[in-house]
Amino acid sequence: MPTIKSIACLSFLGIFLICKILLAGPPPKKLTEREVNYLVRTFQEKSFSREYLTNVFSDPRVQLISRAITTNVAGQGISANYQRFLEPVALDAAKKFAGKWRSSLNRAGSTFGVDNEIITAILLVETNLGTYLGKIPVVSMFASIILENHPQRLKEIGRELADNPKKNDYLKRLKKKGKWAKQELKALLAMKKEGGIEILDLKGSYAGAFGIPQFLPSSYLKWGYDGDRDNKVDLFVMSDAIASVVNYLKAHGWKRGASLKTNKKVLWHYNHSNTYVETVLQIAENLRNSANDTPKNR
Repeated sequence: MPTIKSIACLSFLGIFLICKILLAGPPPKKLTEREVNYLVRTFQEKSFSREYLTNVFSDPRVQLISRAITTNVAGQGISANYQRFLEPVALDAAKKFAGKWRSSLNRAGSTFGVDNEIITAILLVETNLGTYLGKIPVVSMFASIILENHPQRLKEIGRELADNPKKNDYLKRLKKKGKWAKQELKALLAMKKEGGIEILDLKGSYAGAFGIPQFLPSSYLKWGYDGDRDNKVDLFVMSDAIASVVNYLKAHGWKRGASLKTNKKVLWHYNHSNTYVETVLQIAENLRNSANDTPKNR
């Protein structure tokens, strides 16, 4: 008898196969006038004028990326080999990083009560300490998922999957992802309007996260922190990235000296993966042990 986990895997396998049917992997393409107008209508409200939205969505940098839909709706392409971050090469890079950025780590860690080793471990797993930041245009990523929820497109999907037993599962997940994408794209629009951030040049992961700590746009607005005190938050600047990580952890309940169970829950909020949580903790423990084994100057 299949377990709940295996049933879930079978369900996602079905959705993945649906995505392969619907999306043959065409290259990114410029939005049509209809698609631009749909996005403008979706976000037009008191905060965003029609002119502002039209300027954003008619920009040629905003494109329809079919792979973004496949990845987010079916989970295809999202895999993580966390074990590689526990290998000697990765741990050695983390030790060197901790030494180079000791001042920023100490300042942020002492302010928010987060251990330097935890901060370093998160940045190692998220972007290999800022060396791999993602190449997907973030606005296009969210816009693509929203456009897949266009009423006309939903009718087309219904016809294409009429005889597929997983059709309703796919449509349900697509709707859920559409609400999420709308929330995050709205946050991006606010980032541009209020902070002057050039969101059209912003690139990140297929999950829509960007910067050294891989924040979603809504997380940036809530927990981004000016670590270098230059009156702006730039997640591509290491001091801001470090401070933003600890601000996020603190806001979600991290406490130095709290129970392991409590702090595991906080790390899980950062990334909903138990393997991720355990990997971060193992890296941090390795870094602590390494520091303890280092001969002290006399």
